[in-house]
Amino acid sequence: MPAFLNPALAWGLAAASVPVIIHLIHRRRFVRQPWAAMEWLLLAAKQNQRRVQMENLLLLLARTLAVALLALALTRPTFSDTPAILGTSQRTHLTLVMDTSASMTARSGTRTAFDEALTAASSMVAALSDDDPVAIVVTNDASADGRATGRPRMVLRETRDHGAARRRLGELRPAAARADLAEALKLVEEAVPQAASGIRRVAIVTDLQAVSAAPVRGDDQQDPVRSALERLRQKGVEAALVPVGRDVPNVAITSLRTAESRDVVQGTTAVFHAEVRNYGDRPVRVQVSFTVDGEPRGDAKHWVSLPARPAGSESPPAATAQFWTTFDEKDVGAHVLEAKIDTDALGLDDVRALAFTVRPRISVLAVDGDPSPESVRAPETFWLVPALAIRDGGPISVRRMTENEFRAMRSYEGYDVIVMANVGSPAPAPEDALRLLAFVQQGGALFLSTGDRVVASRWNDQLRSREAMLLPARLGPNRVDDQAAFRLDLSANRHPILADITDPGNAVFFESPIVRGFTTVEGLEGEKETRAVLRLSDLPKTPVLLERRNGKGTVLLLLTAVDDGWGTFPGSAVYPALLHECIYHATTRGDAERNLLCFQPWSRQVPANFVSMEVTKPDGSAEKVERDVGASLAGTASWVSFPSTSQPGVYRAVAELRATELLGQAPPPVRDVFAVNLVPSESDVRRITMEEAEARWRGLLSTGRADGAAAVAKNRSSEMAVPLIAAAILCLLAEVWLVQRIGRRRTSSSAASSAASSAKASAKGRA
Repeated sequence: MPAFLNPALAWGLAAASVPVIIHLIHRRRFVRQPWAAMEWLLLAAKQNQRRVQMENLLLLLARTLAVALLALALTRPTFSDTPAILGTSQRTHLTLVMDTSASMTARSGTRTAFDEALTAASSMVAALSDDDPVAIVVTNDASADGRATGRPRMVLRETRDHGAARRRLGELRPAAARADLAEALKLVEEAVPQAASGIRRVAIVTDLQAVSAAPVRGDDQQDPVRSALERLRQKGVEAALVPVGRDVPNVAITSLRTAESRDVVQGTTAVFHAEVRNYGDRPVRVQVSFTVDGEPRGDAKHWVSLPARPAGSESPPAATAQFWTTFDEKDVGAHVLEAKIDTDALGLDDVRALAFTVRPRISVLAVDGDPSPESVRAPETFWLVPALAIRDGGPISVRRMTENEFRAMRSYEGYDVIVMANVGSPAPAPEDALRLLAFVQQGGALFLSTGDRVVASRWNDQLRSREAMLLPARLGPNRVDDQAAFRLDLSANRHPILADITDPGNAVFFESPIVRGFTTVEGLEGEKETRAVLRLSDLPKTPVLLERRNGKGTVLLLLTAVDDGWGTFPGSAVYPALLHECIYHATTRGDAERNLLCFQPWSRQVPANFVSMEVTKPDGSAEKVERDVGASLAGTASWVSFPSTSQPGVYRAVAELRATELLGQAPPPVRDVFAVNLVPSESDVRRITMEEAEARWRGLLSTGRADGAAAVAKNRSSEMAVPLIAAAILCLLAEVWLVQRIGRRRTSSSAASSAASSAKASAKGRA
């Protein structure tokens, strides 16, 4: 059975009647007027009348056929190669696998790749017979019914209502996520029955993005798309690839972060880095603009030059645009930084957001274990306090107290860090150790430094008990040698505490001090949760700074003194830098929960007097959030979860609280903010070629073009437009050849007939 991709243009066949009409008009009769001079010519014409009629009919046929073939080609007919005499055609079960990933929004001219995909899919549905069922699977679900997951989903099961199928296609939207073709094909595999009448076909409509179609690395793993296609082939399913879209250049902001991966603290200058990549084949120069809470701040515009993507490179090199600003007391709270570039072919990655918190000054409680040394040495924290609290109103405030004053405390509320410097008895009572443990596990930081008053057995008993495992490792004896000259190993180290200090670019600022005394540790190799951050430069690489996470907090153990009793450490440039980095690292909580990728759920802990929450999405719509059912006990804190993060951008949440007392007033609403961004790999819109696709999945699917998509729906059929156009051109060439040949013959015949008639007339006159 023939099918027409453009049936509306069938009216053009009426143009084939134009040559016939012209021919009939020229045949109308004229009034005859005898003329003696024409009698001889009419006599010659009557002798060739039959041949002239045949020649005119041939010309008329060539002209009419050329016009008819051109008009028929415009309708783009397709014809099955299965002879009708073999019986009625089989029913076709068509499943459309629609690529709805973010790369499908890439624009070329006025149309996106997704626009082309919808056109191709509609053509395939239109080419089906009325009783042929059709199903639709998307690679990334972006449903507007609140169930959007960004994962593959069958959005329409087999139906013979082709109108409903076209309406469902019109409702599809690309999602801000990466396509998973293998998972989408698994859904098709599960939906295809083991035994079904008719032909089962799958049409994969995709932009052939390389990162989505790339095989899994490793010799022991197979390409998951190929594996899925092989399973479909075993079930008798015929698969076809319908590519859409074009190669387009793209520049993207792939990362936005704080420069030092630490919390932003009141009173500091925060530095942010925006990472920009060029996925095109030509170098470009782009301007990156920064805003804080929607407003420009400081030097908010920076130009970066991006080289062309190297040939064969999986990921182009990144350029960094740097932005810095200072936050003071009035800025304490949640904020959003946005980086933007001019919109290009793929607009989803031209803006990126970072939600962060400006926290109050870090409050440090320094416990001096040797406040009144008998020797000429200064108190234990004499150097430490000014090294941390560099200036009034700075990011760190320090309160100094003695060991006895510290023991009298019953709560550490209001402090972020507790420093115990050369303390003889850190937790003399079990409740002291438990109080310290609770402080750390709830997010506090404990910084321990040793010295001559530290007795290893006492520290081990008090800080490494079964109830309170605080000490990162068991302490051994002190090793002090006034003649020794150990130095810190300041070779390149990527740990956050040492990354800047040991950076080769900063080496000129830091020279290792001399260490003449330190406390040894025992059994460090068996401490799986303890990490050696800094070591000495001696042959055995003796550890001098250890780190251990405990609950939400961190314990740091410096195995040398913070005063000048065991070396020149306090007088070196490393001293304040190392202490600051330790405090920042130990107190950094991060904002990972505020910065998500699209379709990752956002969660937040809420107090017991929580009532409800409303979240405003980037498009301005709002959605209510309720307390998670069964997530908490009465009177305790609980969690709320917000899964509707399909839109990249900034989300703002407002939580309503009830009064904690019967007649009390309800506290003000709690406001929060979080950011959702596109997965960076989706910015790479590079496509694999059709040759690569055919080689990768050879024998498992056929390939076609979007403009011939209807032929995919009815396999074993071919489009006849090109042959029809070729036949029309041949008819026109034949018409030209006939005109020239007939013209030459008629000219010579006329001359010969005229000569013969003249001769005959002359002879008759002489007679």
